[in-house]
Amino acid sequence: MPDPIEFVPDRWANGGEVVGRWQGKAVFVPDALPGERIRVRIVREKSSWARGELLEVLEPSPMRTAAPCPAFGSCGGCQWQHVSYDAQLEAKRQIVQGQLEHLGGVDDPMVRETVAPGAPFGYRNRMTFHVAGDHLSMYRRRSRDPVAIQQCHLLVPALTDLFARLDPVEGVRQVTIRSGTRTGDLLAVVVGDIPSGAEAWGAAVARSGRGRLRAVFGEPFIREEVAGARFRISGEAFFQVNTDGAEALVRLVGEALDPRSDDVLIDGYSGVGLFGATIGRKVRKVIAVESDA
Repeated sequence: MPDPIEFVPDRWANGGEVVGRWQGKAVFVPDALPGERIRVRIVREKSSWARGELLEVLEPSPMRTAAPCPAFGSCGGCQWQHVSYDAQLEAKRQIVQGQLEHLGGVDDPMVRETVAPGAPFGYRNRMTFHVAGDHLSMYRRRSRDPVAIQQCHLLVPALTDLFARLDPVEGVRQVTIRSGTRTGDLLAVVVGDIPSGAEAWGAAVARSGRGRLRAVFGEPFIREEVAGARFRISGEAFFQVNTDGAEALVRLVGEALDPRSDDVLIDGYSGVGLFGATIGRKVRKVIAVESDA
């Protein structure tokens, strides 16, 4: 095993990692911040780049903060909990700018400040958990190994309560829970056997198998409201996991388009029709394109 190295990464990379130069190679490291002096073990090395595992932060950044979740660092669900929220917003702006420069070939692209749609925790209206033994789990980073989860700080309060009621889960391989943040609807989509007493979860329950969704009790969808429009979202349909973020998207895209009453709006990859049902109210016609809504 190679000896640990020390270096100072200088910028953000896609996915919340940092990157810096060491012996002429770009070294990517998770859980660190630009400007920190860190000790790293190289775990993968190619001719022009390497990937490192953070061993120790020798000189921490003032942007570093304590992660509230004890599973952070092993669970693959989060990459940013060690970074203050204001610094996260700026980091994401820098990442987009860097991607446009290095991959898109755009010289000095102008990227506006990141819009913060709400709180950094308690916002997520959908989450999928895997079952390992008698625990609900997430996958470990870059693997399919399970990490037992006792609580997820990202979930909206209604899903936090539902998550706490999901034991026991014998016979279940995977469960997806989702909530209508503005309506109070709750839905659990189960892969595997439906546990006895699942009615006590306080949610509609559907079973997924062979590409089909079947209601066990309740309705196999939730209702949600965004920007005055109401949506019916099936258990496996795509929808923004941050409802406040969906509101912000509608507002910002609407401002950028500035639609007129004689316009035609084409909503490509429309999903359940977020933009067509909201911004589309201001135009003459909406064409929505989606293969799986």
